[in-house]
Amino acid sequence: GQLLYTARVYHLEPLPVSARIEPPTLNGVPARTVGERREYEGEFRGTPYLVTEQQYALFPDQEGLAMIQGPSLHLPDRGDHAITELLGETLEVEVLPPAFRSSQGQWLPAERLSLEDNWSTPETLQPGDRIKRVIRLTVTGLPAEQLPELMTQEPDGLFIDRSNVELSESETQFGLVSTRTETLFIEPLATGEFTLA
Repeated sequence: GQLLYTARVYHLEPLPVSARIEPPTLNGVPARTVGERREYEGEFRGTPYLVTEQQYALFPDQEGLAMIQGPSLHLPDRGDHAITELLGETLEVEVLPPAFRSSQGQWLPAERLSLEDNWSTPETLQPGDRIKRVIRLTVTGLPAEQLPELMTQEPDGLFIDRSNVELSESETQFGLVSTRTETLFIEPLATGEFTLA
């Protein structure tokens, strides 16, 4: 699943344009930046500050204890800064095992999930005719490369062209939203009844 991590830097003066915030890492793998960096006025322990905020998404891939090394802020050394680098603290998180295991299906630890299935089916279908089927899976909280194949079976008597698969990702306030779209062309090779899953 997805872990959202928000980094905030509280400062009295505006940060230099060349200041860099390096993302946190999970077991050595850098987080993905989600959304734009925000700057606003805030308060910390009763003192007003300028706040620079950036959100990140982390994707643990193994169960058990995981280490998140905090982000780092790098400031240019111009002689007027007492500090040129700040490091965020290291955190430990427990990554739980899948809540459900099955040899027949996929475990998708997603916050939101939608599945669309669109067909263009003629009234009559002869061997050699083609049906177009578009299946789209949209998931919040997983990278696109982790989305499974959507049509895995090919019943006897059918030819299925799976040549068009598109993966896309977008960053939202809820983290990463990924889509897998499979455009399939299905051709019956003989007469009869066929069941597609």
